[in-house]
Amino acid sequence: MVFAFTQSQITFDAWLLFAANAFWVLAYDSHYGIVDSIDDKKIKVMSVPLTFGKSTMKIIGGCYLATFILLVTIGSMSSYGVLYFVALFIAFLLAFIIWQKSLLFDPKANFNAFISNNYVGFLYLLVFYLKHRKND
Repeated sequence: MVFAFTQSQITFDAWLLFAANAFWVLAYDSHYGIVDSIDDKKIKVMSVPLTFGKSTMKIIGGCYLATFILLVTIGSMSSYGVLYFVALFIAFLLAFIIWQKSLLFDPKANFNAFISNNYVGFLYLLVFYLKHRKND
């Protein structure tokens, strides 16, 4: 809301950032959904893992990829520097490693993937903070 207020509009890159965030949240929250899937079955809640079964891991991977593509698009449109793309690549690599470790649908591995996404989020935050601090 502050962004819209200061810009007097919601720009296209703001919508892209919103979409990137939504995909990232879907990815890391689905890891936690796998942890809860046993309880979800008991109370008949149709979570992502129960709805999509083993395809959930493909959906999680696709969401990470969509996040990365959208953030690269934002950086390209806004002419962000090499540091942005290097840090973004590191964040994507970390997300890929997290995803790969959780492929066996093991609840413990997926809980660790959920917790490890804090590091991915920190890198995303750091990338934007450094870019905008540089502009001050």
